[in-house]
Amino acid sequence: MSRIRDILLNKRRSDAEQSISDRTKSVYMGDRTVLCRILGDNKFFVFSDDAGLAPHLIFDGYWEFWLTRYFAEMIQPGDTVIDIGANVGYYSVLAAELVSGTGRVVAIEPNPEVYALLARNMGVNGFASRSEARNFALSFAGGTGSLPFFVPKGEPKNGRFVVEGESIDFLSDHGAVFQVELGGLLANDFDRIDFIKIDVEGAEIAVLDHIRPLVERFHPKVVCEVNFARGYSYDDIQRSIGTKDDLQFLDFDAKVKPLTREMAHNERPADDWLVCF
Repeated sequence: MSRIRDILLNKRRSDAEQSISDRTKSVYMGDRTVLCRILGDNKFFVFSDDAGLAPHLIFDGYWEFWLTRYFAEMIQPGDTVIDIGANVGYYSVLAAELVSGTGRVVAIEPNPEVYALLARNMGVNGFASRSEARNFALSFAGGTGSLPFFVPKGEPKNGRFVVEGESIDFLSDHGAVFQVELGGLLANDFDRIDFIKIDVEGAEIAVLDHIRPLVERFHPKVVCEVNFARGYSYDDIQRSIGTKDDLQFLDFDAKVKPLTREMAHNERPADDWLVCF
């Protein structure tokens, strides 16, 4: 059993968090880049001006403990994992650690600058032979070309497609707007898929529709961040994953629980849920 799997699965949450935090280190590398230690062992580059994710990784060494632990529970040596919306690669590096040398991780990130750091993070940990970083956005099935993309200042993890009707001038005053390439995933490119993570800041329906053939063929576990304030409904998510049953979500105690329609629209109507299927 790998060291990080042992920590995440066999220690109480407070002890596991402390074990990871005790081993944090960081150094400024220049050019807006900080090298830090995450998950107790892994080297990891972050942007020094990233106010959303970087402070947690630099000081704590982990992010979203409940999902981090869920990765350790679900992902096994030899698995194939797809990380859609990988950002700089925290979950991609964790997955590559968990699948070991016999597994495979495909990490997809549309933002070229963020993608470059993602690729560095996979490489600096010696994961190049078990991982692929791909620089495009998954969108509607068969979509090609490019679409405008917005990245808020100091929050690269919240990059998203520009919504029709939004003012480019207004967005440019609050971040960067540029084109990102669209790409796709084909079932024939895989022998197996065991786990998929989706974090795409509003493109959930398009991505779920895109990966449905892969899900139907390989039956992976899927965890997808959704937010019902983004213009889609509970029913839309049900349709995209092909179920009429109540959804399930990963709670902050790392347990999967029922997510009813009433909960989704009343308890946290504008917050994120991690839907699992």
